Amino acid sequence: MPEHYYQIQKVNIKHNMLPHIIAGAVCLLISPLMIGMKNLDSYQTAKVIEIFFSLFGILLFVPVFMPELNKSIGDLIASKKESMGTLLFMRFLTSLFLTAAILFGFLTALHFGNCRFSFYQSFYGAMANCLFLGGMGMLFFSLFNHMALAYMMPVLYYIICYGGGKKYLGNFYLFSMMWGSFQEKHFIMAAAAIMIFLAITLRSRQQK
Repeated sequence: MPEHYYQIQKVNIKHNMLPHIIAGAVCLLISPLMIGMKNLDSYQTAKVIEIFFSLFGILLFVPVFMPELNKSIGDLIASKKESMGTLLFMRFLTSLFLTAAILFGFLTALHFGNCRFSFYQSFYGAMANCLFLGGMGMLFFSLFNHMALAYMMPVLYYIICYGGGKKYLGNFYLFSMMWGSFQEKHFIMAAAAIMIFLAITLRSRQQK
């Protein structure tokens, strides 16, 4: 990785992502007290992964656009030689890597806790949920430039899923693995990719 890209990632983690990383670490540390992580059957494991870990997408992806809320920081960033689209994409990659690393550790803990699940499917399914909710927050952030709305909309979608969305949301129901179905994750991942692409494209144009 070129040196200036490394510096972009370093600054992003230190000045933007660190509070969210700490919050995620705290959640992981207390998770054994909140949820069981040993000797779970396939349904219980899927429930833990989908209901608990999906929220990490909101926690780690919505902050991608936060620095520009401060106009002076936004003007400073806009004056740099790197395009805004490149900076936003690099921040997104940081969040993607952090989410994947945390999820890998979480699933490894479940594996050593003698829980029954497919590591690959659970990893893909959880990442799809995280990217979907995070992408939704990013899209609303780029459309309305409003941090509270960016958090509120994916949380509302999560609540709808939790409160009976299986009947109405079809292929975009977040908790399908709990019911033994995996195909929905492909639709969720595709929708996530579209929302993230639109969000970064719109935001980069707004900041020019």
